[in-house]
Amino acid sequence: MKTILNLSLAVFLSCWLPLCLLAQDIQTFDAWRQTGIDRYDAKDYEGAIRAFRLALTMDDAPVQNDIDKLINKSFQGYVELLQIANEQKQLEALALRLSKDNPTEALRMAEYIAKNYEESSSAQEIVNELIGAYPSAFYSNVIRHEEEVESVAFSPDGQYVASASWDYQAYLWNLDGRLITSFKGHQDELTQICFSPDGKWILTGSRDNTARLWDITGELIQTFSGHQGDVSSVSFSPDGKTIATAGWDMKICLWAITGQLLKSWNAHDDFITTVSFAPDGKTLASGSWDKTIKIWTLEGGLSLTINGHTQTVSSVCFSPDGKNILSASWDFTCRLWNLQGESIQLLEAHTGPVSCAKFSPDGRYILSSSHDMTSRLWTLNGNELQVYRYHNAQIRHIDISTDGLSFVSGSRDRDLVLWNFTGTQIQNISNNRFGGINDLELAAARQEMLIGTAKHTAFLLDFNGNIISEFKGHQEEVTSVAFSPDGNLIITGSRDDFIKIWDRAGKCINTFHHQNDVLAVACSNSGDRIFSGGWGDYGILWDMEGNMLDTLLLGTRTYDACFSADDTQLLLGLRGGKVALWALGNESETITFRHGSSDIKGVAFSPDELYVAAVGKDHKGAVWNKEKKKVCTLKGHTEPIYDITFSPDGQFLLTGAGDGTAKLWNIKGLNVQTFSGHIGPVYTSVFMPDGQIITAGADQTIRTWLTVEDFLDSGRLCPLADWKMLEYGLLSDSTGIEAPDPFNEGWHASNDAVIEFVEIKTKGVIDKNFNYRLGFYYSIKAHNTNDIEEQIYLQNRAVENTEAAFALRESVPKSNKSVLGYLYSELALWYLAAGNHDLALETVQKGLELDTQEHIKDLIQGKAALVYLYNGQEAKAIELLNQVRNTELNNNRFWQLHGLVTSERIKKTDKVNVANLIKQNLDYMVSLGRIPPGLADFQQILIYKP
Repeated sequence: MKTILNLSLAVFLSCWLPLCLLAQDIQTFDAWRQTGIDRYDAKDYEGAIRAFRLALTMDDAPVQNDIDKLINKSFQGYVELLQIANEQKQLEALALRLSKDNPTEALRMAEYIAKNYEESSSAQEIVNELIGAYPSAFYSNVIRHEEEVESVAFSPDGQYVASASWDYQAYLWNLDGRLITSFKGHQDELTQICFSPDGKWILTGSRDNTARLWDITGELIQTFSGHQGDVSSVSFSPDGKTIATAGWDMKICLWAITGQLLKSWNAHDDFITTVSFAPDGKTLASGSWDKTIKIWTLEGGLSLTINGHTQTVSSVCFSPDGKNILSASWDFTCRLWNLQGESIQLLEAHTGPVSCAKFSPDGRYILSSSHDMTSRLWTLNGNELQVYRYHNAQIRHIDISTDGLSFVSGSRDRDLVLWNFTGTQIQNISNNRFGGINDLELAAARQEMLIGTAKHTAFLLDFNGNIISEFKGHQEEVTSVAFSPDGNLIITGSRDDFIKIWDRAGKCINTFHHQNDVLAVACSNSGDRIFSGGWGDYGILWDMEGNMLDTLLLGTRTYDACFSADDTQLLLGLRGGKVALWALGNESETITFRHGSSDIKGVAFSPDELYVAAVGKDHKGAVWNKEKKKVCTLKGHTEPIYDITFSPDGQFLLTGAGDGTAKLWNIKGLNVQTFSGHIGPVYTSVFMPDGQIITAGADQTIRTWLTVEDFLDSGRLCPLADWKMLEYGLLSDSTGIEAPDPFNEGWHASNDAVIEFVEIKTKGVIDKNFNYRLGFYYSIKAHNTNDIEEQIYLQNRAVENTEAAFALRESVPKSNKSVLGYLYSELALWYLAAGNHDLALETVQKGLELDTQEHIKDLIQGKAALVYLYNGQEAKAIELLNQVRNTELNNNRFWQLHGLVTSERIKKTDKVNVANLIKQNLDYMVSLGRIPPGLADFQQILIYKP
């Protein structure tokens, strides 16, 4: 919630004197606050923020000297101030006032009030009204759970969503986020949920070894008992009469909906993660930790085994026409297979294990989700169309509505998010002949586009990407292109120092010698002049015959140029942060704008020419009016920005940058949408007349995105990911610190900055979310140091923070107790390594006493056995290892072998052989990602210790 504004010293001092004069009569917090409110109402936003700043420094301010809480032009400073004063009604009034001018900010405020003030029904009404009036391009609702969301499903009619959680319950919601009913009865965490084809029933699977059938009112209809381990996957047959379940006992079971077991068979050599019916209901597909996909008849006959994934297969499903199979895996990939088991397409872009993949209802697209916290949309040929970002922890499951217009995702961050596909890339034109695309211009009336490429060639394309003409003749890359006003002539500029004019068929009509690399060309709106600029310190005006009309002495390089509508002015982007509005024929009227000191790569006039905009290598953009007053700054890209353009109505701007994204901004400077998908810099981006967006760049692709016409009103797009990330302390502040999620960044993520950042955010305040996550950070950091004392200190901090988080909960679920138990067992091993056997024994005992999940209990018992062994209590160690060996999870290869081998070898005191065998199995578990490498190395050292 707390965005930090870094006002420059110069700006602050320039505004200080007027406020100091005003301060003669204003000495209190309340007075300064009222001044801020008055200035805000008068639309003097800078003055409002300065007044709020002073209020926070007053002796009677509720929080002394809290300067860091000052906020930028999004006016969260007002929220911050009133939050301190605890004035809920004023917040609500402000949200209402903002709802027309800035719905984004209004929604953020209203959501904050609704969440933090128990009796704020009016704020919730504002939230509901705004979400209904302004559907976001990214998502339409977020539903918060008390515990992690493991599985989600859309009802067949698309009116409801169901979720399965780690709190042992399932839930049914309407699309507004209102809870319809809950499903209570399972005795452990839920693993999957699905609707029957007719929408009348809900089926759940759980780690309590059962599946359960419910009607949608929440009444339990049937319990399916028979598995000897977690039920990890459940599925209805297409006719709704048969149910398939699969689990960690490596079995698949088929049931009649009445509860009768029809068939059961051993299906895999390791845990089964997923099972699903084919569209015709005659076959089943399953996936497993054994890395295979298997196709079965309903009698349990094996029809096909598919090998190809290198890690656990997390999900598998058939295409709607039944002709292909889609799988997702922890090896970070999805694969498309034919029915002969041949891999026909590899989808790879995720940076973490892929948890789920689904076909769209029409079978034309694939949606995947991952532990990297993203969902991604793909074409069947493997082109990534869109990346959806909101969650800040593993996404566990997704489902697509039957109309194909929306999807739902569930995550370990406890959120269920409803998304729509607005803003999705709808076309990806790729041609290896293009090379990197440096510039793109549209001839909308002809439905054509012109591109200049790194392969010394320009291309004329139709809107489907078909090549109409090629323009060959330059000896270096084509840096800039332009159409004549009637579209009959093509102008190109190149690093070979030449400008060329071509006819539409690709014939060169004229060549002009610029004497230096040409980086910018522009054609006048009258069609009688051409401007060229580039590496030299000048620009040149030419007539269409190649005669030099004028030389503009600019004093530095030119990177971009465009004519005003009446051709009396040129807008130029120059080296060193200069933007020149050059008056043709009257140099004395030329206006220069300053934008930092970095090169200006792109410039643009607004359609009404009331504003000019520029972007540059400093990662920022700016908009000015013609009186040189800066209207807003565009901040959000993380690499140099190469291009900027206004929307046809002048209300939005579009930028393309080296960070691989294009961003849509409103005229107030708010980033309202980000288009991700390019691999490499986006050098150029344009609006179509109907509001669609086209981007192109270094990856040789041209990408078209769904129309923004229906939401081109100020502030209507409001992705609230930064709100959520701030709430959890996981958003980078002004220092640029980013806080990775330990589940998704790997065991060797660098945590120093993360811990420092989160600690700053908590400022000593105990919070169940902050401290719970902080516990993970400390534990991971302990594995990344070789100093035993440092390891013990960090692991103790991990335990302390986790205990503090749990102290705030009325009840701690078994899953969370498992985390604490695991942290205790880790700490015990560090004590053991330090030679403090008594403290190791005391600590691990705490972990053993907790009511933890079975698979975590195995880990704790295994580590406890080592502690007992080194305390000379071999009988107790053997007892614990035998408990691990005899658990229902007896196919967990590591602890099974650890238990069997160690218990036998202890008797023979053959510790070297024990160590070698344990090392082999530890390495195997590391390769599966089940334990961190540091733990394996440490336990190996322990075994060798005398």
